[in-house]
Amino acid sequence: MTGICSDIRNHPLPPCRLVIAVTVLSVLTEADIRELSVRLAESLVPGGMLLLEDFTRKDPGSMGAGEASEFAPLIQHYFLPSEVPGLFPELQTVTLCEFSTVDTSHGPTHRHWIVRYVGRKGEPDS
Repeated sequence: MTGICSDIRNHPLPPCRLVIAVTVLSVLTEADIRELSVRLAESLVPGGMLLLEDFTRKDPGSMGAGEASEFAPLIQHYFLPSEVPGLFPELQTVTLCEFSTVDTSHGPTHRHWIVRYVGRKGEPDS
């Protein structure tokens, strides 16, 4: 396996069986989110899966809580869980949920709220 450091907005995406996007879309503009969502779905081979996890509007950072994260100033979009499947209309929703996780890595212990979406690209028509 080879790691690549690149700007995902213009990095070519090869055909994939699995795409994992964790805290990727939330740091982009609305236009970039829409464009990258299309590209991520298009990169999946039939039967391929997309796992996306990102911050939701319940996250303390979305409410301006300074201790939410040292990365909070980078977040441009906090998601409503219900909006995520609409970013990937050609994928079948396998999982869509919102959950919180405890963060003890900085400042006082607090929670982050995350949307988890798993979508699957259908098989080609016969």
